[in-house]
Amino acid sequence: MPFTAAVSFDLTELRNKVAKIKVNPRGNLWATGHFMGKKSVVDAPLMPSSRIQRMDALDMSEQSALTDMLQEFLRMAMDTQMETQESRSKDLESNMLLEILQNYLQNRK
Repeated sequence: MPFTAAVSFDLTELRNKVAKIKVNPRGNLWATGHFMGKKSVVDAPLMPSSRIQRMDALDMSEQSALTDMLQEFLRMAMDTQMETQESRSKDLESNMLLEILQNYLQNRK
């Protein structure tokens, strides 16, 4: 079942409002194109200041130090993990050996 609807708009009211706008192109136009494309000197300096360069250098040295510390921490954690695993395996081996000896001694009696 097709459904169609006719819609119409009355644009005369909008045209009347637009027609009432008064445009006066004559006037004081001394700064019309003067500031077009200009950038603020405060917002974007041409050369980075020495303070900013020092902060960047400090950031780089801090990053390097943090990287070194992280690598040392990871190395120590890995060594500790390996030592823990080795001691656990030694403990297991010694416990098994102790049980074998105890069983042997009990069976011998």
